[in-house]
Amino acid sequence: MPNRIYLIVADDTEEFGNALRYACKAARANNTHIGVLNIIPDSDFVNWGNIEERIKEDRRREAEKLLDTIAEKIKSMSGLTPTLYIGDGPAPDAVIKTIEENPNISNLFLGGSTKGGGPGPLVTYFCGKGLSKLPVPLTVIPDHIVLEEKADES
Repeated sequence: MPNRIYLIVADDTEEFGNALRYACKAARANNTHIGVLNIIPDSDFVNWGNIEERIKEDRRREAEKLLDTIAEKIKSMSGLTPTLYIGDGPAPDAVIKTIEENPNISNLFLGGSTKGGGPGPLVTYFCGKGLSKLPVPLTVIPDHIVLEEKADES
């Protein structure tokens, strides 16, 4: 498949950074691209008109800012220019929708926590009841497998 994309879901966890390094290394080794999905959670303010719209706009701006920061990190780590996605709603649904709407996505990379409290909600879902809904292979990178960044990277 031309222009294959490895999708990673962005968040502010420690395991995300580790999974991002791994996905970048895999993308370079396999001549693929990186896609980064940030998911905007549903608002709790239903039917509040202008307030709800402002909250959605603020969350979208925050998501765009996070994705821009991650894109710069990917460029510095791997030289790749990522494809950026913003999803909304429940996280598993947003992941599946993004993959289904983008046929070049060929793999989903998720960071998994090995600390107490489980590996994380997306890993738990896609390694359990959501596995049958996932249209691409899943790669889970445990947080204890750490790839070092090259010394010449910033």
